Amino acid sequence: MRTRIGPAFTLLSLVFASAACNQPRTTAMARDTAAAVAPKVDKQAEEQAIRDIGKKWVQMFAEKDTSGMGALFAADGYEMPPNSKAMKGPDEVRKGTAEMFRATPDFKVTFEPSTITVADAGDLAAERGTYKLSFTGPKGKKIEDHGNYVTVWKKVDGQWKVLSDINSSEVSGAM
Repeated sequence: MRTRIGPAFTLLSLVFASAACNQPRTTAMARDTAAAVAPKVDKQAEEQAIRDIGKKWVQMFAEKDTSGMGALFAADGYEMPPNSKAMKGPDEVRKGTAEMFRATPDFKVTFEPSTITVADAGDLAAERGTYKLSFTGPKGKKIEDHGNYVTVWKKVDGQWKVLSDINSSEVSGAM
């Protein structure tokens, strides 16, 4: 016995086939619509904001503004100086830098970013650069150092805060 495919079945098959073919396009349209709605990040403005903070940071070192330096750090942010314990959060950074200034009152540092890369979402950034520092060490020995650093920034309540800061000397035995 042979069955005949009726026009209703043919129409129903076409509807299902059409729906299946349009599924990826619908998903793509939803993705494109979401991307159009997401705010665009002005990466140049965010980079400049970080550069401006860096200039203030250098000034804070010159003025020995430990409170200001502590405030640059996120609650879960780390300062990781060489030959020292890592400092977590604004309070530890403030206390650690205050102690450093007491131990080395003539401490001087400058740093300059080479690159700042802002994430597409505008919530994280990575900064690479170079630094120079000097101070009088134990037994009156003048210490001069230079090298590289990396600072990772994150947005906290709309403000850039340090998540991680670490440097690496190019001078053998400098510290």
